[in-house]
Amino acid sequence: MIKTSGLYRMPAEWELHAGTWLTWPHNPETWPEQSMDQVELDYLQIVKALAQEEKSNILIQNKSAQDKLYKRLQSNGVNMDNIFFYDIPTNDSWIRDYGPNFVVRGKDLAINDWDFDSWGRKYKWELDDLACSIIAEQLQLKSFKPGIVLEGGAIEVNGLGTCLTTDSCVLNPNRNHGIRREPMEKFFNDYLGISKTIWLHGELEGDDTDGHI
Repeated sequence: MIKTSGLYRMPAEWELHAGTWLTWPHNPETWPEQSMDQVELDYLQIVKALAQEEKSNILIQNKSAQDKLYKRLQSNGVNMDNIFFYDIPTNDSWIRDYGPNFVVRGKDLAINDWDFDSWGRKYKWELDDLACSIIAEQLQLKSFKPGIVLEGGAIEVNGLGTCLTTDSCVLNPNRNHGIRREPMEKFFNDYLGISKTIWLHGELEGDDTDGHI
């Protein structure tokens, strides 16, 4: 694992990509006052739509759960040629926050493996924090370890050097002991190829993320 990513950049969400990553829902505590059957049905419809056009990479708790889900997707007409399972146990389903932060340099693909602490240690996170490094190893991709907490949902980039983020989340003392803007922007520059950061307040009452972008 390498310390800095140098000349890599994080692509914008609307750029061409090879596939989508999901964690199949498994923890009822993630979905309070909701039916897990309905949650799984919603995810099934998402995966079915995605698999018509691109790869769907799904983190699943274990081989038994994978076998069960494979049969369910297949029986619901999902294009299984575009389904790829990864037996990686997790605490939660929000892979955008703890999953791989892909960066590119020309045709070279790599991963930023930021630390994850469940939005300021609000819930269990130890398995989620390990998921990114396991994915990088299984994909045999170069991996960079910034050594600070950053969730994927806390940033939005345009792929051309500009990043949107929020004070209430990224600078929150429950993440990185109250890191300030200037050193945080240095991390954005070094690991995301960002030259301009636009800071919003981001305060949203009752939001577990402390104000994701």
